[in-house]
Amino acid sequence: MKPTIHPGIFRRRGLALVSLVSASTLFLLGSCGKKESKKEPVVTVQVTPAKRATISQTISAEAVVYPLQQATIAPKITSTVKQFLVQRGSRVKKGQLLAVLENKDLTAAAEASKGDFEQADAAYVTTVNAGLPQQIQKAELDALTAKSAFDAQQKVYRSRKELFEQGALPRREFDAAEVALAQARSLNEQAQRQLADLHRLGKEQALKAAQGSRMSAEGKYRGAEAQLSYSEIRSPIDGYVTERPLYVGDLATANQPILTVMDTSRLIAKSHVPQSEAAILKVGNPA
Repeated sequence: MKPTIHPGIFRRRGLALVSLVSASTLFLLGSCGKKESKKEPVVTVQVTPAKRATISQTISAEAVVYPLQQATIAPKITSTVKQFLVQRGSRVKKGQLLAVLENKDLTAAAEASKGDFEQADAAYVTTVNAGLPQQIQKAELDALTAKSAFDAQQKVYRSRKELFEQGALPRREFDAAEVALAQARSLNEQAQRQLADLHRLGKEQALKAAQGSRMSAEGKYRGAEAQLSYSEIRSPIDGYVTERPLYVGDLATANQPILTVMDTSRLIAKSHVPQSEAAILKVGNPA
């Protein structure tokens, strides 16, 4: 039995298939049309002309700042502070007097040494200009005078010592008697020694002895002057006073600082810089 063919049915199915395909095609074409019409975003770019310029590099590091010079001033003697002539922050010059220590005993010693030196100098000149007999005669007279003065001063000293111990004499008068006794003793010893030398030695030896006495007295005098100068504290540099730990009346101890002066006209900065950065540093770079 042959199958029955219905042409109408095929026509309808064919039409439906064609319609479906056409609809799909239109959808795809529509989708493609939408993608092609999407706008790209606009990016703004700033353009600058190229030119030559110096490129700088900055290196940062912590540093400790030091003054160009610093003087920590300490006295060479132990004594009470008599006077300060500067305060913290005072600007000072090299050689300027900053402070004064008590120096009454040093002044007395310097004056006594000066007297001994002047007498020894006069004795030397006399020895050079005079003949030996005249020198001996003068030396005998000087020795007698010095011995009498020393004996008299001993009596004065013993008397004042007794009064001082009883509380009837001020300390300063007893000290003055003690200094006078020391001077009289020194002059007497020098006169007796010179007379003995003249009796024992000839002209040439007498000159040498006189010259030696003169040099010895001069050395003691210069030493006493130096000790007296140590009571004056002076600045060794220009700068500013940054430390002054003591006050007037305090005891200044030898070799212990009483003033500090710094020269801040230029400062020195010390810093630790890594080796990688230090390699690019050069002398003269701005800081």
